[in-house]
Amino acid sequence: MEFRIISIEVEGAELTSYFTIREATQDTLFLSEDLEFFNSYPILSDGEFDLFETNEIEAFRFQGFVDDELLIDEPYLLGADECHVFREEGKIFIDLSEE
Repeated sequence: MEFRIISIEVEGAELTSYFTIREATQDTLFLSEDLEFFNSYPILSDGEFDLFETNEIEAFRFQGFVDDELLIDEPYLLGADECHVFREEGKIFIDLSEE
């Protein structure tokens, strides 16, 4: 069995908080910190698979903060096939030290 996580790797800062917004409903998704891996932060996982109809793609937005300052505000097109969530569009890496 495989469990997929769509994540973004962040260089140059450690996020103190983050969440994903489902654009269609404006619902805010707080994924478990257990899904963090070094400097990668989860955007969506198979745990949210039930949000989708099969092969449906939706707009999401990932927001990442250091203290109360918004440093990442990235759009994504995400979906699910018969088994797993997937990323259609959106960054998988961002370097905050360049900004």
